[in-house]
Amino acid sequence: MTDLRFAHRRAEDPQRATEPEYDVMSDGVTVWVNGAGGLLGRFGRNGIDVHQPLSVQQQTGSECLFCTNKPTTASDWDLFVSKMDELHGVQVPDKCIPTRFKKKKGRTNAMKAEG
Repeated sequence: MTDLRFAHRRAEDPQRATEPEYDVMSDGVTVWVNGAGGLLGRFGRNGIDVHQPLSVQQQTGSECLFCTNKPTTASDWDLFVSKMDELHGVQVPDKCIPTRFKKKKGRTNAMKAEG
């Protein structure tokens, strides 16, 4: 992997102070959110995975909280960010957005010049 960007989160709310820390990693294409014991979320070209914490998976045998298996769009990115916050309290940083969804400055002007 190249171009890895990392974010680190520790619960700041005193009521959540016992929650584990999380790592958010991106290579510009895929984003991974890892917590204590494993993968909590992944956003890639072909879907979204938001999983139960490993301890819950072991107790219930259920992995997915919110998972899709379809090509992702910019609106899916917003949904992933929202679900990670809603279901795990993890705020995925803007700097981890896949490069294909970043607005490229000057692109509109370059396209006008070609057309």
